[in-house]
Amino acid sequence: MKKITTFIFLLMLTMQASAQNMKDIIRNMPDSITPLLTKNNRLDFIDYLDAAQKAEEKNRLGGTSEMTKLTATRAVIRMSKSSTWDFKLLNASAEPTLGIITTVQSDSTTFTSIIRYYNLDWQLIKTVIPEGFERCEWNDDSDEISKTEYHPLALKQE
Repeated sequence: MKKITTFIFLLMLTMQASAQNMKDIIRNMPDSITPLLTKNNRLDFIDYLDAAQKAEEKNRLGGTSEMTKLTATRAVIRMSKSSTWDFKLLNASAEPTLGIITTVQSDSTTFTSIIRYYNLDWQLIKTVIPEGFERCEWNDDSDEISKTEYHPLALKQE
């Protein structure tokens, strides 16, 4: 009987560990993933949004970062004026994967996004760099990415 109780307890712990939501993921994220933010920045973002306040914090470089969205499966952080990170928990029912789209804006019409996929132990699975100048973001309703194509500024011919 003691073995069965121990087994059930371990099974419940395993199920609880795998059933993460975006708040847990942001809380437990290693600093190396977002070196511009401290763990306290990330925790404060969650607290501010839970209190229905603007989730804005001073980052490690003295600039301002803001979490603009936090749901059970998605978080969006404006790291700086020209950089946004879009986090999405993918395949939540099967083998969960975390997708992070980092978008950098060099001017009003030029964007570049890089997509990284991690397992929930924060091991990089793969990196995807879309062709051309595209601004990518996660779709809230599915695991799909929506893309907006931007073109670089044409060079002036003299």
